[in-house]
Amino acid sequence: MNAKRKALRQALMGMLMVLGGHAAGAAPQTPTASELMDWAERSYPQFFPGTQTNRSLAPYVYRHYPATGNYVGVAGTAVYILGPVAGSNEVPLYMGELASLHLLMRVGWAM
Repeated sequence: MNAKRKALRQALMGMLMVLGGHAAGAAPQTPTASELMDWAERSYPQFFPGTQTNRSLAPYVYRHYPATGNYVGVAGTAVYILGPVAGSNEVPLYMGELASLHLLMRVGWAM
């Protein structure tokens, strides 16, 4: 895994652990798969450029980004990435649960 991918993964996983998916006094709002992927396109255009449409291949709802060879997808409530950004074109990398990402999306946080 190259240094940029490793840093992206570590930063995102660290934020998920710190935030824990809960805002004080507020009920978590779980984003939809489409909302998560829209956010990924806005926040990380270097990895997920342009606007792609949702595709399905059970159990995933996903988007493919031909310009970078990357994928972002959701299976149930689990979020995965695949391709150069994940360091693998064969094994999806688990990034966390949709509910854990709601705070990052709500505040518009990006690395």
